[in-house]
Amino acid sequence: MLSLLGVKDCTMPHKWSFEEVHPIDRDSLVVPEILVESFDFDAAQIMKPAFDTVWNAAGFPRSMNYDEKTGKWVGKE
Repeated sequence: MLSLLGVKDCTMPHKWSFEEVHPIDRDSLVVPEILVESFDFDAAQIMKPAFDTVWNAAGFPRSMNYDEKTGKWVGKE
C-alpha cells in the first residue's frame, strides 16, 4: 500500500511535457492497495498501477518512468 502525506500543491518534474504544471490538489494521496501473492514477482511491474495513480494526481496520463507501449520500467529518462 502506498500513501503520500503532505503533498498538496506538490508537482512532478515535467521534462516530458511542455504543458502547464498541475499541482496535486489534496494533502493526502492514498493509492489503492496492491496484493502480491507470491515472492516471485517483478516489483517494478507490480507497482506500475500505484505509480500511474501518483502521476495521474499530478496531471499526467501515466507514470513517465514506464514505456508507453510495453508498460516496462525504463527509469528516469
